[in-house]
Amino acid sequence: MADKILTLLKERNDKAGFQAINKNMFPGESLESFFGSLTELKNSGLVSFYKEYTYKPYSGFGDMTPKQYNTMDILLKLNIPADN
Repeated sequence: MADKILTLLKERNDKAGFQAINKNMFPGESLESFFGSLTELKNSGLVSFYKEYTYKPYSGFGDMTPKQYNTMDILLKLNIPADN
């Protein structure tokens, strides 16, 4: 999953700044896998995040729903040259 995210960012490389991605761009992947990959990428230093994004599974009223997480834009910026 992390490789898919990196590939997408490289293809859409915007040297000017952050790029928006969301879980709906990766059909068939679970929210857990998607957010786990984001954590992996953050820890690796390959991408920078505009702000902290966390995933908390829905447990009751007031929590974000899976549908909201699927469409939530996450702003990422590559920390590696686009030709790598």
